[in-house]
Amino acid sequence: MKDRKTVEREILNPPAHLLGGTVGDDVLTVHTLRDGRPFCGTSGDVVVWQRRVTCKACVASGQVPGPPDR
Repeated sequence: MKDRKTVEREILNPPAHLLGGTVGDDVLTVHTLRDGRPFCGTSGDVVVWQRRVTCKACVASGQVPGPPDR
């Protein structure tokens, strides 16, 4: 079990494997990111989030980051 300080640090600066991102105006579909770009190949301006991946193509690829370890 992680101590509180470690959990807070990861929330404020999450590990790269926990990051997802939205593309363009679609803020509801969250993609798996690889090198700052969506894994499924969607193009547009990327905004990084710490949210559950919801893109069907990213989920189907099996490249979805795991949940935070709490």
